Amino acid sequence: MKKEYYFESGSSALIFALLKEKKKTQVVFLPEYICKSLVDRLNAIKIKINYYKIKKNLSTDWVDLKKKIKTFKNKQIYILYINYFGKINNRKKFIKIKSNCQNNNIVKLIEDNSHGHYLSYKNNKTNKIDILFSSPKKIFPQLYSGGILYKKRFSDETEYNDLENKKIKIFGLLKLLIKNYFIRFKFYFILRKFIKTNQGLNTEKIDQKIKKIDIYSFKKFKKINLKKELKIKLEKSEKINKKLNQFKHKKYFDFNENLPWYYVCFTQNLINKKKIQKFCETEKISFFNWPELPEKNKNKRTKYIYDRIICIPLK
Repeated sequence: MKKEYYFESGSSALIFALLKEKKKTQVVFLPEYICKSLVDRLNAIKIKINYYKIKKNLSTDWVDLKKKIKTFKNKQIYILYINYFGKINNRKKFIKIKSNCQNNNIVKLIEDNSHGHYLSYKNNKTNKIDILFSSPKKIFPQLYSGGILYKKRFSDETEYNDLENKKIKIFGLLKLLIKNYFIRFKFYFILRKFIKTNQGLNTEKIDQKIKKIDIYSFKKFKKINLKKELKIKLEKSEKINKKLNQFKHKKYFDFNENLPWYYVCFTQNLINKKKIQKFCETEKISFFNWPELPEKNKNKRTKYIYDRIICIPLK
């Protein structure tokens, strides 16, 4: 049975888990299509990183991943995979790779669910996943901070218990309250230019010091009704879908196990994407691109994906 540990962000949850085993950790395999901010935090604690290829449809290049794992011998390897845009990745295949590891390697799995929030992680067949983490502050706009680490109980929890809670800055809380109230009005799209609220991406400077979730957000999170949130996001998704029906695109998310962060569509090409973006601007629909890629990961495959994705917050 996994326990929930609460941090100020999803990346802090992962970093804390890896630091607890840093002496054992030899390398972390990351998908090449990943946000630069997480990579920066791993680099800051001097974790060795190896990237594996992602295909143009966001599926894993299994041949490439297996080939790269074989180059390591007698190592403890972590493989991180992302539930892109809330759609649960191919857990069974990753678990199979873990069980069939060779060269005396010990393979452990990390499931990055920062694009969604488990409706019930206990029913998600995650027992064979070593580390799971999510970022509810992205999913629920009423939270000032919030990341969850789902993991078997630490034998010694002193280090976690001694972490300080994130402190709320008055100006930061004010921005949060203004954003949550005005986002439903067209006036918000003018207002945000002045208060510089983020549109889905975490644009704040990353604090490398690990903190627990702030008390205000923890209390708010515990009162969230997931069934109600699911209904709200489904309704918002249907409204967006109807507005975008005139354009050719494919939705890339689902509500089966996760509450998705945003409505994501794959456009046919960059020209079609620009048409949808222009339409969204006219209709005052907030949108953004994800992610800011590490410079070394910019290639034909990642550019192909980036040039076709549009993210629309379901808030």
